[in-house]
Parts: sequence; structure tokens; C-alpha cells
Amino acid sequence: MKKYMTISFLTVIAACAAPLQNYVPAVSQYNGDSVTIQVDSTANLLSESDRSKLKETMQLKANEICRRGHAKRAEYTSQITRSTGQYTGVIERLYLCLK
Repeated sequence: MKKYMTISFLTVIAACAAPLQNYVPAVSQYNGDSVTIQVDSTANLLSESDRSKLKETMQLKANEICRRGHAKRAEYTSQITRSTGQYTGVIERLYLCLK
């Protein structure tokens, strides 16, 4: 019975995830040599294919920002989830700007 309740609960939670278009990557930090792109942490509730598309969108945004400086491309280096409140947070992905 617990197994079915757990599956039902996870299905309900996954259904509550906002559509992909609600996740707009934002630049939270840029210093010429690196750029940090962030999205709401509820993006973790997206399907695997939507998370993959979101990561691609974040990569494109990082490339765009790095090209404004001296670099030609952005290379992903790390990711961290930061709490912004009791029930909220952001996912931050760090990219290095390379020539």
C-alpha cells in the first residue's frame, strides 16, 4: 500500500511542475571570465527531456553573455542549488567564458 501511495504522491508532485516556458534563465553574475545563470529550483520537477531543454537554453544564454566580452564561448563547470527561503530556491549553473 505504501508503494502505491508513494507513486501516487510523486505523480501528483510531477503534475504540479510548471510548464517549461515558465522557466526563464537569468544572469545572476558576470565578470568577463565567468557567468552564472540561474532558474527557479522547481525546475527539478520537470521531466528529463524538459530539464535537458532548459540546460540547453541556459547554455545558449551563457554563450550570448560571454560573446559580449572578450570570449567566444561558454563552458559549463558546475551547478549548485541555493535556498532563497523556507520553500524556495534557485539553481545556479556556472560557466567559464573561453576564447
